[in-house]
Amino acid sequence: MSKFTGLSSSKIGLTWLMVAAIVTIILWQFPWGSYILYPFSILIFWVSLNIA
Repeated sequence: MSKFTGLSSSKIGLTWLMVAAIVTIILWQFPWGSYILYPFSILIFWVSLNIA
């Protein structure tokens, strides 16, 4: 059985969102972190162009 049995999917989603936010903040603190996060910045830019 899964260890997430009994947790709602919204709580699991919120947990993953918080983990992703913390990892992003930590990566920004390193000089090479911007290189890792750069592809995601481009992706967000293109998504925002398609929405507008």
